Amino acid sequence: MEQLTEKAYGAFLIFYGLFLLACTVWNLKIIYGCYQKGCPFQEGYHKVVANVVLGIVFFFQALTPLGYRLIVLFFLVGMHLLFFVLLSRHNKVNHTGEQYLFLDHEIKSMEWRMVLGLVLLVIAGFLMYREWSYWYGSNWLHAAVGLK
Repeated sequence: MEQLTEKAYGAFLIFYGLFLLACTVWNLKIIYGCYQKGCPFQEGYHKVVANVVLGIVFFFQALTPLGYRLIVLFFLVGMHLLFFVLLSRHNKVNHTGEQYLFLDHEIKSMEWRMVLGLVLLVIAGFLMYREWSYWYGSNWLHAAVGLK
C-alpha cells in the first residue's frame, strides 16, 4: 500500500479538523439542550455523543502529527471553555434558587474539566517544543506538524 501524497494528507487533516469542529458544535448544542431542560450534562444522549466524539478523536490520533493534534484540541477545548463561561453568565442572569445552584454546579464542574484539559495541553505543547527543538533545531515546528 502506498503512502498518501502531501496534498491528500493535507486534505485529510483539513477534513479531520472540520469533522472535529462539527462534532464539537453538535456536542455543545446537546449540552445547551440539557441546560435548557435543567438536567445534568453527563446523562443520556449527551453522554453517548461525548463518547462517540472521544472515540473518533482517539481513533484518528495515530494518523495525525502531534503538533496538529495539540493545535486542534487546544482550539476545541478552548471553544468548550468559552461556551461554559457564557453559559455561566447566562445562568447567573436568568435563574434563581435551586435551579441556579444545580446548573451552576454542573457548569463549574465542566469548566474545571476544560481548564484541566487546557493546562494539560499547554504542558504537552511545552514538552513537545523541548523535545522537537532538541532533535530538529529551528525546524521543529515543521517537523511537529508533519511537514519535515
